[in-house]
Amino acid sequence: MNTSDPQLAIGMWTAMMAAMMLPGAVPTIIRISGYRSRIVFVAAYLAVWGAFGAAAAALQLVLESRHLLTSDMALRSAAAANLSLLVIGAYQLTPVKRACLRLCRSEVVPLRYAFACLGASWLLMGILFVVGVMSVIWVAALALWIAAEKTLSAGGRLAAAAGVGLILWGTVRQLL
Repeated sequence: MNTSDPQLAIGMWTAMMAAMMLPGAVPTIIRISGYRSRIVFVAAYLAVWGAFGAAAAALQLVLESRHLLTSDMALRSAAAANLSLLVIGAYQLTPVKRACLRLCRSEVVPLRYAFACLGASWLLMGILFVVGVMSVIWVAALALWIAAEKTLSAGGRLAAAAGVGLILWGTVRQLL
């Protein structure tokens, strides 16, 4: 696979975002009455996550062009990967994350919901640059984790636990 092809990278990230993020939106989609309203909601949601996917693809292409990614599309620099984990973990503990997650659980206005969910989950995608963008196991694990944060009553506690876990992971990796 030629991952330096912009069209391929954008297509890959867009498909990955749809596959990862739509399952967590299903409970909200079900709450919406009317077929057209559901279509508008899903279209807005996919447009926001598609734009994020294009931005992630651009980041991947920049990192690749500078030879900063391994063949698995993981960060070559252990220090950069560890710092990424620390930043992602810290974000999980912020009031912004909590507010976005709260809105993501209650909002049904299409773009407001999509941007709230983006705010709640976007940085977690950075984990893929630590473990390898093409890791199907990690993509599935992140999708399940994000869906749990968004749909379970303990979602806020799960986000905080992930934050602590990511900070510990980044710290331990740095020490090794």
